[in-house]
Amino acid sequence: MKKQLLPVMCSSSVERAFFLSKRKIKHKMITAFLTLSTLCLLFLSSCKKDEFETPAAVNIYEALKADGLNFSMLRAAIDRAGLKETLGSNGNITFFAPINQAFIDAGYPNVAAVNAADPKVLSDILRYHLVDRKVSISEINSSLNITANNGKVLLLDNFKFSTKDSLTNVINGAEVISKEIGTTNGNFYAIKRVLMPEGNDILTALKSNGNYSLFVAAINRASQGTTNYNTLLSGTKPYTVFCPTNSSFNSFLGGKYNSAVKINAVDPNVVASELVAYHILDMKYFSYQLPKKPVTLNQSALTTSVSRVLNANNAVTGFRVLVNGFALNDYAANKIASNGIINEVSSVLSQPSGLNLLQLIQSNSNLTFLKAIIDRASTGSTDFNSLLAGSDAKTIFAPTNTALQTEGYNSLSTISLASPTVLADLLNRHIFLGQIYSTSIPAGSTYIGTSLNGLKVVFANGTTYSAQGPNNTGVGTISPFDTISANGVFNIINVVLK
Repeated sequence: MKKQLLPVMCSSSVERAFFLSKRKIKHKMITAFLTLSTLCLLFLSSCKKDEFETPAAVNIYEALKADGLNFSMLRAAIDRAGLKETLGSNGNITFFAPINQAFIDAGYPNVAAVNAADPKVLSDILRYHLVDRKVSISEINSSLNITANNGKVLLLDNFKFSTKDSLTNVINGAEVISKEIGTTNGNFYAIKRVLMPEGNDILTALKSNGNYSLFVAAINRASQGTTNYNTLLSGTKPYTVFCPTNSSFNSFLGGKYNSAVKINAVDPNVVASELVAYHILDMKYFSYQLPKKPVTLNQSALTTSVSRVLNANNAVTGFRVLVNGFALNDYAANKIASNGIINEVSSVLSQPSGLNLLQLIQSNSNLTFLKAIIDRASTGSTDFNSLLAGSDAKTIFAPTNTALQTEGYNSLSTISLASPTVLADLLNRHIFLGQIYSTSIPAGSTYIGTSLNGLKVVFANGTTYSAQGPNNTGVGTISPFDTISANGVFNIINVVLK
């Protein structure tokens, strides 16, 4: 099944750094080193590892200290943890260096917060980023486990979006966003997330986070039914859990589960089937390993997709994983427990409609003209009824009856006399391969998608979700949107794209 891969505007400090003025650093040797290494950090695949020359007298600590634009919070953490000498001493070590945004995502909003943190906690965290030998770029490009300085295991892996893409390297599911940066005492790699050592079992980890208290309450209630989810999530068998935050329960089923009192008033087996079991997979997956249609414990499938993150030069700088249309947060995804993986999600995951795209159109009284167009166009060379009922994932933006009337299709009889070829062209402007969600596009950004007949449509995620074709005089509002069907994503639009 072909996925629609969406560009996302760059957001990390590393990606923005290229557009900021070059910082002046006193030591010329460090300046030369950082200019080259920062360019490689920013352009990622544009630099080759053999384009580096390691300057004398620059160790890992000095290099990180000099690049405050990307590593000021890391430098503060190193100092606070008492690891300055370790990263500045002679040796041949590797350090995985989280960028500033990674610390912000991890709950350290500024340097002051880092300086106020428990040194022992920071030391254990940072030692999990340190390897007591040099990890080569060839190892980074492979799949293997290595032991960190604190004795815990780090998981190196990689993947490709497609055969045309270069490798995306990950460590514990976090992106490695630089090439190898050589120093006098080893090397380091910039990474997009602060790595946390493997913790307790899933249930204990969920209970330790106050922002997950409603999901924990749901697990407790569901465990009073046929299946004891407390036992499952505290055992040794591996699972993957998508944990909704407390605030997300307000919009799920009209707030049905937005308090512990309400949760405990619902039958345990209903809580299990409607909520808890749909957020648990019966295997351990990092986010990039998720199947396209993973089956949950209630035997319903989630819908997953991957989108590229592009910088201003349209170079791929990373990826985002979406589950039922909601992107997993860089920091809150891929938390390793002793018996699996925890991914925080900002929405309670609603179970997809059992209807396919064609059935959703047929069931909507505001789309009767569109259904007539589908039937008439299907008398030509393409059977659109089969296309929209088939298993291959597609996204449709279904024009309303009013939108079609505005374009001259004033009645069902008019449609029945229209050319099947002309109607097929109209339909193909509104159908896209793969899954496109409004949440795939960052707020305030746009994305150009290509329909089945090659029409370039600009999608905008502003105060409203909208789309505009090259020959539309204005934008069309998309509402409702992101309805997950059995075979794709269903949306309704108030104009005909052209």
